[in-house]
Amino acid sequence: MVHDITISGNTISGTFGLVTKGNIPLSPGDGLNVTGGSGTGNQVQDITISSNNASGNNRGILVNGGTNSLNAVLDGIDITGNTAKGNASQGILVSGGTNSRSAIISDVLIDGNQSTNNTNRGIHVTQGSSVSTLPPSISLAGVTNNMTSKNTGTNGDGILISSSVPGSGTTPISGNTANMNDLNGIELRSTGYSVSNNTASSNGACGIILGGNTNGGGNTAKKNGQNGQCNITP
Repeated sequence: MVHDITISGNTISGTFGLVTKGNIPLSPGDGLNVTGGSGTGNQVQDITISSNNASGNNRGILVNGGTNSLNAVLDGIDITGNTAKGNASQGILVSGGTNSRSAIISDVLIDGNQSTNNTNRGIHVTQGSSVSTLPPSISLAGVTNNMTSKNTGTNGDGILISSSVPGSGTTPISGNTANMNDLNGIELRSTGYSVSNNTASSNGACGIILGGNTNGGGNTAKKNGQNGQCNITP
């Protein structure tokens, strides 16, 4: 078991954008990675990732259920006050992992981060890739007070909560700023969230896609889409 650890104040800068002497692009690694590993029954609890700078990596900050793991548990993960900028993929990614079985990722808070200018989504929460017949479960404490702007590419959302990541019914998506992303500002593909006091403007597609979640009010979304439409959609 790994528990009660704070990862704070680090600068992790990868090789994204650099080349070797032979002008062959280098493959960047991930910046910070908290994972369920590849064994059986690994437990990672009460981890705080705060005030780090993860820039120029593949993914800036990654929390995941592991690769080919079984019954991994990651609980009480706080991702707060970090900067994830200019990474080759997501700035902040919470994932069930790759072919993980029965992983539980719970009580994850994503608060007060700046995730900008990444060549993919600023913040992405997903069940993972190569989902097994015993898929992972992910639950969030909230996605709040983040700045996720100017993320680029065909997957250039500010914030995306993918399918199969349900909220509690009142899980907050609140106080975020998601402007000038190539795709959507904020998109929810799972239900159980309360969406309030966010700003999502001047994005290439939609501002806020509620996806059947509760509009808690106070949201601002304007000048989105090619014709200035698609601001807040049900």
